[in-house]
Order: sequence, then structure tokens, then C-alpha cells
Amino acid sequence: MSNKRRITTPGLTHHVMSRCIEKKPLMKAINIKKLGYKAINMAHKKYNYKLISFTLMDNHFHFIIETIEGEASISRIMQYIKARVAEMYNKIMNRTGPFWNERFKDVIIEMQTNPVYYFFWLI
Repeated sequence: MSNKRRITTPGLTHHVMSRCIEKKPLMKAINIKKLGYKAINMAHKKYNYKLISFTLMDNHFHFIIETIEGEASISRIMQYIKARVAEMYNKIMNRTGPFWNERFKDVIIEMQTNPVYYFFWLI
């Protein structure tokens, strides 16, 4: 069964989330969470988007990202961030293989029944 086609219309605000492989707390160590911060900074240098909010948990993350007309899609941004975290983690831990459990999930805030409520609930 194929994945549902992702909506990548520019100018939308996405609540994105993804879990570590096997739901393990791979980001529990503070120095590993720093990899997430570094990957976000790297993505900001490469792509133009609005990072409204983010939370790095022990085994998953939540971002609120608004894409910009004529700039990178949410898919491109998230692929870059997740790939950088996996590369850095694997290098530090001297391992190979996946870091993330699945493709990222996203909810488009503007398409919710009450977008303002959903936005503030997330924050």
C-alpha cells in the first residue's frame, strides 16, 4: 500500500513529527539533542522557511514550520533535517542503519476545524 500523497502547497503551516527507530529514546542524552539543534540550524542556512516552534523529546520531535512561496517544500526541509541527525548520530555512535522509525507525519494547521485553537494547543 502506498503512502498518502503529502500536501506541499507553499505558505502552509505544518505540525510535523517523527519518532526514533523502534520508539527508542535515542535523543535522551543532552548531547544527542544538540544534534537536532545543529541540524535545524543547518537547514535554516540551506532553506528559507519559518520555524515557529519545536520540541525535541527523548524518542521523537514536534516542529511547527511554515513554508514560504517559491522556497523548499516541507518534504525537502524535513528530509534534510532528519538525514543530518541520522548521519551525525551514526558517526558519533560508530553505527550504521536507520535512526528514524518512519516517514514524518504532518498536520496542516490551516486545514484543522479550529486552526487557532490547534495552533495554541500545540504551543
